[in-house]
Amino acid sequence: MKRFLVVLLSLGLVMAFSMSAFAVTPDFTGQYYVRGNYYSNPSLLQANGGNNTSFSDVDQRLRTFFRLKIAEGLTLTTRMEALETMWGRDQYPTRGLADVTSAKAMRDYNQANLSFEQVWVNFKTGIGTFDVGYKTGTQYGWGTDFLNAPGTAPGIVWTNTFGGFEVLAGWNKTGKGDFTSSKTWNPAVQTGTKSAAPLYSESDADKDYYNLGVKSKFKGGDAGLLVTNFRYADKSSGAAGVKTDAYVLDPYMRMKLGPVDFETEGYYGFGKVKAEDGSTASDSDYKMWGIYANAKYNMGPAYVGGKFVYMSGSDPKTTDHGMISEFSYSSNSDLWGTVTPTILFGYGYHGAGLADGMVPTAANDLRGGKMDNTTLATLYGGYAVTKKLDTDVRVTYAKANEDGAATGWQSKDYGTELDARVSYKIYDKLTYNVGAAYLWTGDYFKGTSPTAKVDNVYYVSHWIDLRF
Repeated sequence: MKRFLVVLLSLGLVMAFSMSAFAVTPDFTGQYYVRGNYYSNPSLLQANGGNNTSFSDVDQRLRTFFRLKIAEGLTLTTRMEALETMWGRDQYPTRGLADVTSAKAMRDYNQANLSFEQVWVNFKTGIGTFDVGYKTGTQYGWGTDFLNAPGTAPGIVWTNTFGGFEVLAGWNKTGKGDFTSSKTWNPAVQTGTKSAAPLYSESDADKDYYNLGVKSKFKGGDAGLLVTNFRYADKSSGAAGVKTDAYVLDPYMRMKLGPVDFETEGYYGFGKVKAEDGSTASDSDYKMWGIYANAKYNMGPAYVGGKFVYMSGSDPKTTDHGMISEFSYSSNSDLWGTVTPTILFGYGYHGAGLADGMVPTAANDLRGGKMDNTTLATLYGGYAVTKKLDTDVRVTYAKANEDGAATGWQSKDYGTELDARVSYKIYDKLTYNVGAAYLWTGDYFKGTSPTAKVDNVYYVSHWIDLRF
């Protein structure tokens, strides 16, 4: 009897745990791409050897979202990147763990093959819905594609609906710099061995931002307003210590008017960079504003449209800041660019190889993967030849609003770019794409040198894109 009771109890426990497991509903989505790139002239200068020679590579990335629906109204989500690398590069660092002395090097060490970039829990309560953990920052997924970015930020976001309005509030932390005096990862501390560097050396060296937003749907569209407060104290120590306190107002609207899809988004930013007690640094201001508009006219399998972007930039003749990119906003260009031209601001032209100094300093502020200091206009069109074959083309003119230096900058002309792409569906979820871009390079890239000679450049890419 005793053995029978033990077996019965064991079976009961197995069933209890199994019932809990059966109640969990898994869900996978993701993307995998393999892309070949050819960059004709990364420096944008006339060929004279050195950094402006051509370059080619093949890169890839697997990104998956794994969602576990644990109960009604309770979900755990993770985002993972695997083998996000350039073909032919070592998948493992050659140096030992003891040589990994910076936060970036530590990430490179851990992420050579696998990286869990995000994990957060979403749960509904009587007072609203909460998202807690590492997730995409609120403002980087707000409104239209303009300014959006895939950046991760740990934090807490609350949302609720009142009548026809959805309200959100959130806090996110993007920097924690008070662990050691050098603010870098310390292997000795992490492995438990003694270290001369103190574990905590500052009381406040953090980077935080806070969001408050509201949006509403109406017939044929939606609109909203997000207010973000950036509080950066990561540079608050020492003789040159400063603290940043800035606000960005971000309204947007999307609507459909018959065959026309229209969307617009803007921002206005202001704030202070103030010297801390005992610091000899000078105070300065944040002043920035911009607007984006896109109108697309649909004609059955074809469409035409136009885009306009203005982003104020920083005036080098003053100490004021205008760099929206300082707060990690981007243009959400994806693999071929949804808002911006591919070479000038797009994601594709900044392959991993170009991060190793191939782009001259004069162009870094322009082609660093984040758009700012520009006025641009784009005309575009596309045609679905068949259900499987799709084409699109666009031409963009862009110029700077501010010079790149206080004196001697040669021009504000970025240039004119032509982009074209063909996409073919091999399967419903798998496409093969070929894209080409040509830039008639403007004299902005001469910098302060009146004798520099820029050159037109082109970029060619082809890739398979699997979405599931």
